[in-house]
Parts: sequence; C-alpha cells; structure tokens
Amino acid sequence: MSAFRPFIVSEPLEARLFLSAAAHQPAAPADAGGNVHVYAPHSVVRGQTLGEWAAAWTKWALSAPASSNPISDTTGQFANANQPKGVFLLAGTFGGPPVTRHVTVPTGTPLFFPVLNDFWVNVDVAVPGVYPVPDPPFAGNEAAIRADFKLHTDAYTNMVTTVDGVAVKDLASHVEQSPPGGIDIDFPQDNIAGVPPEVLGLSATGGVYLMVGPLNPGAHEIHFAGTDPLFGTSVDVTYDLTVVPNGQYRQDQPAPAAGHAFSDTPVRKAGRVAEGVL
Repeated sequence: MSAFRPFIVSEPLEARLFLSAAAHQPAAPADAGGNVHVYAPHSVVRGQTLGEWAAAWTKWALSAPASSNPISDTTGQFANANQPKGVFLLAGTFGGPPVTRHVTVPTGTPLFFPVLNDFWVNVDVAVPGVYPVPDPPFAGNEAAIRADFKLHTDAYTNMVTTVDGVAVKDLASHVEQSPPGGIDIDFPQDNIAGVPPEVLGLSATGGVYLMVGPLNPGAHEIHFAGTDPLFGTSVDVTYDLTVVPNGQYRQDQPAPAAGHAFSDTPVRKAGRVAEGVL
C-alpha cells in the first residue's frame, strides 16, 4: 500500500546499488510440505540483496507515471511494464478497498513485493502551497529517515501473506531497507507526488518485503494484507497469476482493459513519506 502522509522526518532510502553476482541462496520452504518457497531475510537473489531489490522496487514504482502506475492499477493491466530482468515485481495499493489483479508472469522468475512498506522522497526545492519548506539534504537526514522507517515497521499489524493458500510465517522477520546513500529516480512529469520532477531528490524505502521462489507453470494466487496504524492505512491485495513459458510471456500479456483502471483513493499530497504494499 502506498500513501503520502504529513512530513515528520525524511525516511531512509536504499541506494540504487547493483552488486556483482553473488551466491544464489536456496529458498526456504514456508510450509512443512515445501510447496511454497520464500527466501530468508537479507538473502542474495539473482546477484542482489533483498535490500537492493527493495530499492529496485522503489525505482520501478516511483518512476511510473501516475496515469499508469502499478500501485494505482486495480486490474493488473500495468503490472508488466518496465519489469527488471530476473525478478518480477508486484505492487500494493494506496489503501482503500481490496484489489484483485490478473497478471501473466514468465516461468523461472522469483516474485518480489512488499507486504507493507514505506518510502521516502526528498523534496529538494520548496513548492508553494504544497511543500513550503524544502527537506534537509538527504545525506544529513538519512539516519532520521531510517529511524522513522523502523518506527513504522515495528508498528505494523494484521500482516498476512498466502501463496496458493499457504501462509508465510514470521512476516515481521522480513524487514528490509534500501542500502545507504539514497535511490536516484527518474521521476516523470506525471508523477505520483503531483509536483514538478525537478524538485524531487533521492529516495529510500523500508518495510516487510518478500521474495517468493519461481512458481510452476499454471494458475497461482498470492494474497497479502496488513495495516500501518501510524499512517492509519491498510492494504489488501490479491494477485491471480498465470505462469507461462518464457517464449509465450510477451504474447500472453493482457491488453489494457477498457474502463476505469485506477483506485478512487486519492494520494495524500500533504506529506513526503509514502507507505507501500507491493
């Protein structure tokens, strides 16, 4: 879930730091039968730590236009846009009613998403009537940002995640933060902050992020939900997934659906910390 809230302190950002290939850690089964595989916290997957994937997720979500943003999408029609190589990213919502998305994904691809998360975007230049005072420089404020992330993740409640009906255990242990230094994002003119992109600076994220191992070809369901009481917002998202061979993936992407594709829940533009559930 993602929603802007009034400014308190800037929040930590995971640097857009892509490490060289590291050992691929084996997935740990989330249930006794070993049917669902979730990577352990802080694992390295496809050459990046989960914190780095959280940074990649933030870059993916915030660089998308507001008019076709995967967080606002209520059908799944924008889920396949600008996906990175090797991992498939799933988005949450800005809160509001439950959302179900229908998405096609390629075989052999882990899926990464936040059950609940927060992201910070530094406002480097004042925007009259919206942000009358700019944020402190990101580097000097990063410790306060990360402390605020922890405040929120410690307060998360009612978290649940199921993969094909199997519950993922101990979600609170899956807290990840982006690497130090901030995430450099190419914000579009039509961005979800609703301000000129040139006033926006470095970003960061922290939250409960999960990496689910590749799913077998066929139909699958991932459901996640939770509440951030400090924001007063809740997320409830279901993904109906169709996993297809890589050779069929592009051809099988659904065409944009006709009609209303976005949530009616407004983004609260009075603040700078965004909470997202992937």
